[in-house]
Amino acid sequence: MAEISLEWSGTLTGDAGPYSDDDWSDRWRKLFTNDRTAQGVLPNYENELEITGAATPISVNTGAALVDGKFYENTTAVTVAIPSPAVSTRVDRIVLRKSWVAQTVRITRIEGVEGGVAPAITQTDGTTWDIPLYQVTITTGGAITLTDERADVVPNITAPASIQPIYLFPDKTAYAPLSGVQAAGAEVNESSSGATAKPLLPQLNFDDTTDEGRMFIFRLPEVYSGSPVVHGLYKMAGANVSKHADINVQVAAISDGDADWSAAAFDTTNRETENVPDTADEAESFSVTISNTDSMAAGDWVCLLFWIDISEGDFAGDLELLSLELRYL
Repeated sequence: MAEISLEWSGTLTGDAGPYSDDDWSDRWRKLFTNDRTAQGVLPNYENELEITGAATPISVNTGAALVDGKFYENTTAVTVAIPSPAVSTRVDRIVLRKSWVAQTVRITRIEGVEGGVAPAITQTDGTTWDIPLYQVTITTGGAITLTDERADVVPNITAPASIQPIYLFPDKTAYAPLSGVQAAGAEVNESSSGATAKPLLPQLNFDDTTDEGRMFIFRLPEVYSGSPVVHGLYKMAGANVSKHADINVQVAAISDGDADWSAAAFDTTNRETENVPDTADEAESFSVTISNTDSMAAGDWVCLLFWIDISEGDFAGDLELLSLELRYL
């Protein structure tokens, strides 16, 4: 059949049923997942099936999922016993298992082999289909380490070619660095145009004698998929014929998969040398590609440090940052 439309009442006319449960499952799967092998957990619903515990039994919290098109919900925390290995550390997996025979989706433990890697999950259409939740590593002493493998439901759509950037300045708070570099001065100027109601023009001023910078804290959206580039607009306080500035960007991602906030460190510097405007107060654009991303991923909280290295530049007078944004694909 080349074309079909759904759903219709009755069982005889046009594209009307009967419809099987697999027909329904396939439709939900096609609508709400683009990777049936991994995706399924409903984000921001109850406790997102989070697993906790440092010893047996571990606890799977409340939440919901779409497992290969089958809706699943857990309304009460479920405990799972993890037996200790006899000789060496073992890695188990906790999955949501869809069973055609039992006609259920249930939390299931897949036991690994002592001294081995995490066991494989089962994905056989029409029989059994697992989506992973967590890896559980347990020592002979019963100490448990959890590795999150959950993947959210993602509607089966193609991201638009142009995605809204994250506007850092002047939208976000420009925090003063606590160490490493001096804080760039911040000011708000009133436009020289207009009458009684003049627009305000915020800017950050980077001195030509001291390394100065500002930090921005923001959250990456769920559509983020890498290839980040920082774009900005700046001008010079004075004429700078044949001069240049060394612009630097460093990032530290803070999320479940990274170090905690107090232990996080900025990743290696991403830098760009810019020929500064030849004319005072003439705005110029720049861009810095972020190749050292500290494993930034969708949903991460990120601290970004923007600073000017005066030892690598020879500009004179303040470099005035007018805007800064993060673009990504």
